[in-house]
Amino acid sequence: MTQTAIDTSRDSGLTYREYEPDDFPGLQHIWQEAGWGELSAEMFDYWCNHNPEGLIIPVVALDETGRVVGLITMLPHRIAVGDRVVQGGRFMANIVSNEFKGRFDIATHPIMGLWAGCREAAVRRGYPVIFSLPKSGWLAILRKAAASGMKEIPHKRIGCMERPVASPPALIGGMTARPVAELTADHAQLWQQARKNQDIGCAIHRDLATLSYRNSEHRNFELVTASGTLAGYATVRKDGLLYDIVTLERDLYDPALAALLNALDSSIIPDLKLMMMPYYEDPAALGFVNSIYKFGFAVEALDETLTDEFAVDSWYLAGGG
Repeated sequence: MTQTAIDTSRDSGLTYREYEPDDFPGLQHIWQEAGWGELSAEMFDYWCNHNPEGLIIPVVALDETGRVVGLITMLPHRIAVGDRVVQGGRFMANIVSNEFKGRFDIATHPIMGLWAGCREAAVRRGYPVIFSLPKSGWLAILRKAAASGMKEIPHKRIGCMERPVASPPALIGGMTARPVAELTADHAQLWQQARKNQDIGCAIHRDLATLSYRNSEHRNFELVTASGTLAGYATVRKDGLLYDIVTLERDLYDPALAALLNALDSSIIPDLKLMMMPYYEDPAALGFVNSIYKFGFAVEALDETLTDEFAVDSWYLAGGG
């Protein structure tokens, strides 16, 4: 990667730029400090250089000594919006050194400089939109920044629900879930049909390459009607988060949840957790209760003519985006 200095116009004593290989030991340190385990060079290389959407762009925050004190990565994502597919950037792996946690002096907090750094990187690449699904605690920093006169970044909190996998509810309408080793072109085509059927305005584009990259390391299921017709698919993360779910019609999401609960092994995944979105009709009737965890969702349209199309409430989201 070519080093690119970033002008964030803030008197914080920190410097922001795109990642350089010499930064890697510092990344490893704050990665472990965040409790995310060990970051190997092989893992980081695969993560950055093997995304089918394009090269991942890490942006780092450095103090006066050159020590890495913050990281944010921008993953290229194709976004289906209306009848088009455009390239956008998703911010992930937002980390700041422990010394900045709990600090709400926006002038010196790295997260706003890191966001600005990714914004500049996205503008240079011609992306019309950037977005992120961080922990909801990050949203307090965005609100504080807007209150202090910085640019307001549209955002919202999204609640979660969960229930034990044991003692699942009765199947609804005969829909069942069966495990599959991988998602195929049939599932990618189903997504295209679901977008049309449900008039989905804005979402991460799901084609075969994207599904293979994003979903393959998790547990995948296809959702089948009583007559044996493919009606959807679902992906469940190892920690029980419903990472992705698509059904052909809007009224099939609750039957899909019931089918998943009957298909999962409670000895492997004790609880199923889901991001609350409007396409679920009544998860509480299936035994789901509110979880303490909350997602944050933030979107910034860099092409202001598309602000309405990328509005936070227009996105189709699951736990993985």
